[in-house]
Amino acid sequence: MGRTVEKHDSDIDIVNAILNVLYNGRREELAERLLKRFGSFHGIFRASREDLLKVKGMTETSAAFFSAAVPEFRRALRGAIKDIKPTSEFDLVYLAIALDSETAEKHRLFIYTDTNDKIIKCEKVTTESVKKTVGTACGINAAKIAIVEYGRRERKSPPGLPALKYITEIVKPLNAVGIEFIDYIDYIGHKFSSLRRVFGGETGYKEIKDASKEKYEKQADLLEKTEKLVSERETERK
Repeated sequence: MGRTVEKHDSDIDIVNAILNVLYNGRREELAERLLKRFGSFHGIFRASREDLLKVKGMTETSAAFFSAAVPEFRRALRGAIKDIKPTSEFDLVYLAIALDSETAEKHRLFIYTDTNDKIIKCEKVTTESVKKTVGTACGINAAKIAIVEYGRRERKSPPGLPALKYITEIVKPLNAVGIEFIDYIDYIGHKFSSLRRVFGGETGYKEIKDASKEKYEKQADLLEKTEKLVSERETERK
């Protein structure tokens, strides 16, 4: 059968493997329909039971499996958080998945680590101030900070201008007290973008599976690059 939807082989292979077990046989057309409707392997697992059942060929048992699998997956990830060292984009993205409450309310996840990259604290907030964040970091002797924004919807050019301005505001006092800012991830469920990728000239969102495992290198000019982005975005708005 020819491909009707162009998807990454890893997505189609994973979905086919699961359906093979659930239906005791391959269901290529159903796999294609699921990917066409939900966009990716991760999108399928985030779908509700009701939405899954709207796809031709889905059974109650299969829909129940997919809708129940994500909470179990997150519980397993949460249990492993203490062992995760967020030293790469991959680590931050999977922390975002593990700690996603799926609330529609916009919020940010602050990740504080020590000099050995061990997580000291993960904190989700809906409103925050630079003073409070820097105060928290100093109070727990954090060496580094990363931020994940749960955006819930795709932006034309992530991160948005308000986020970029916030990053410049927070990096200045962090630099002053010797705390490193690692990265800013814009997470929308099955896709993400990162500030470091934007610095490298990449735009738009990436699939979760494309998150880089390359270890972050300290970026001394992060503030200058972010301020340049702010200036460029403000010019585009005029």
